Amino acid sequence: MEEFMTKLIVVISLISLSVVIAGCVKQAANESPTKSVSDTQNTAAIQPQADKIIATPQNGATTSAGTTINQEIFYGQWVIKKVLAYGPVGTYSQDDIKSIAGRKLSFSQEQASCFGDQLKYVDDIAINPVYKKTVVSASDFVTAYRLTLAALGITSDAISQIQAADAQGNGCIFFIKDNDTLILAGGGVFFELVRAR
Repeated sequence: MEEFMTKLIVVISLISLSVVIAGCVKQAANESPTKSVSDTQNTAAIQPQADKIIATPQNGATTSAGTTINQEIFYGQWVIKKVLAYGPVGTYSQDDIKSIAGRKLSFSQEQASCFGDQLKYVDDIAINPVYKKTVVSASDFVTAYRLTLAALGITSDAISQIQAADAQGNGCIFFIKDNDTLILAGGGVFFELVRAR
């Protein structure tokens, strides 16, 4: 009987240890701030802080984690200049597009302008947004948007996508073309944003 009890205690101890280890592994996986989706697409959530801001890659360059700069390249005032391309399906009429042209948008640590599939989102503001950065390959872009990067005037094989969103889900998606040009996506239309002077 004593031998049976000893074996039972060993088995229970092993089961308990396995449960504890599995819980620790699951918790560590949930706490990881960066996920590698594939070799060509990396995702990172960016919550800008004064002491640690991750530089935004340009024209398909990889993100350099830990690079400290004063602000993100996309921070500032932007003006919707023109339509660059139309996707296969759109929700904006020509009158909607005319009313959007010339609008000013802004992105900062405190707030982000909103944009989406309906015109009403243009007046919304995302408060304390989180900027999620993804480097999207040319083939993944075609799969997601049914449009080539070349149609947007991008000659590289990848582009940086930024998704700005607050806790309520307000926000927008845009792409970084260069220091003075962003590409805003919404309603199946891609608009060129130029830095306001």
